[in-house]
Order: sequence, then structure tokens, then C-alpha cells
Amino acid sequence: MPYSIHQLAALAHVSVRTLHYYDEVGLVCPSRAAKNGYRQYEQADLLKLQQILFFRELDFSIEDIKRMMNAPTFDPRTALRDQRYLLELKRKRLTKLMRTIDLTLQKQEDSMSIQDDELYDAFNDEDTKAYADEAKQRWGNTEAYKQSMARVGKMTKKQMQELKEQSEAFMKELAKQMAHGPKSDIVQRMIDQHYNALRAFYEPTLELYRGLATMYVDDPRFGKYYLDRNVNPTDMRDAMLYYVECQSTKSLT
Repeated sequence: MPYSIHQLAALAHVSVRTLHYYDEVGLVCPSRAAKNGYRQYEQADLLKLQQILFFRELDFSIEDIKRMMNAPTFDPRTALRDQRYLLELKRKRLTKLMRTIDLTLQKQEDSMSIQDDELYDAFNDEDTKAYADEAKQRWGNTEAYKQSMARVGKMTKKQMQELKEQSEAFMKELAKQMAHGPKSDIVQRMIDQHYNALRAFYEPTLELYRGLATMYVDDPRFGKYYLDRNVNPTDMRDAMLYYVECQSTKSLT
């Protein structure tokens, strides 16, 4: 059944202005024109709009949604499964937040002190957000995306903390050794460790690693991570690209 823009707005509980905007930016556009010349939305458009709304519910930006959904390898069924998993993670976090409220109220009513970390522990979602951001950059490989979300979802708080500490120690050492140059033997050995450490989240490939290297320079959010740890993002990119080049050459011999 075809829908006019006003009918779809009412059905999807969004404004007509929102649908006009999605049309303007190329996210979801009416598929056909009615006899009166007005464009209409068909079933495929409805499904596309649903996916956009799921992504928005998960706090994905319009720019990210457009880039992902316009990617040649975008698979709607895989996206729905990923969206369901992310919503499950969101549900668990909301449950933790509600428990924190209950704990705070209980302690206040019983005139009991509450530990400072108990006040804010449920708000700590930085690691999951960071991995979700990285996964968005790798959307071209949906298997890696699923692996990352599945593995992170199974990690305990202790495991996440251990990985964070290991990463910080690694970056501290890398900052010192990078003085030898991105292509030096010692830096390349550390880059090999970096490559294999990704298996904590997904099975890396040289193609994915090349894309990750470029992202460290192109995306200022990830570049800042390295700058804050005294590693030049360009040096990190060059070291990773040289590693990919060397490994690719080895595979051909």
C-alpha cells in the first residue's frame, strides 16, 4: 500500500518536516509519483525508514546513518540483528541506572553512606561507546562489527578494566619507541602486537587494519586518543600501513 508523506508521518509517529529532511539528505525518498503528481512511499521505503528510526534510537548521527546505509555492502537484515543487540546493551545499561537510583534512595532513607563510585558507576559507558564508534567506521565488514559487539557484550567490568590498563601500558611504551621511526623493527614488533590484540574484539584482516590506520588520521576523535598519549596519529598510521604492506608481501612469497 502506497503512502503519502502525511500518511507515513502519522504511521511512523514522525513529523512531515522530518520526512522532508530525510528526503533532502538522501536517506529515504518517495519511490513513485501518484496520478496527481504527488510522490508516494512504498513498502521498501517504509522498511528503510524503520531502520533509520532504529539507528536514531541508538543515538547514531544522521551522517553516520547515511554513510552506513549507502555503503555497497550494507545488509538490512544484518543491520536489524545488530540494532537488536545494541538495544539489548542499552536495556542493560538502563537497568543498571535504575538500580543505582534504588540504591541511592535506599541508602538515603536508611541514613547510610554510599560509596562515591556507587553514585556514578552506572554512568560509565565510555568503553562501549568507543568500540561502537570504531565498529561504525568498519561497517563495510559486518562480520567484524557483529564479532566486536558480541565480544564486548560478554566482557565483565574486570576484563574491560584489564584491557584498558594493558592498552595504556602498551601506548606508553609505543610513545617511547616511536622515536626510532614508524618503520623501525622495534615499532613494527609492537604494531604486530597491536594487530593481534584486536582479536579481543574481532578477527582482524589486513584490509580492515588498513582502514583502521587511515581512520586514526581522518577521524579527529581517534586521532585525539593517540595525541593524548604522546603518539602522533600520522606516525601510528604510517607504522600500521607499513605493517600491512610487509605482511601482504609475505603472503605473496
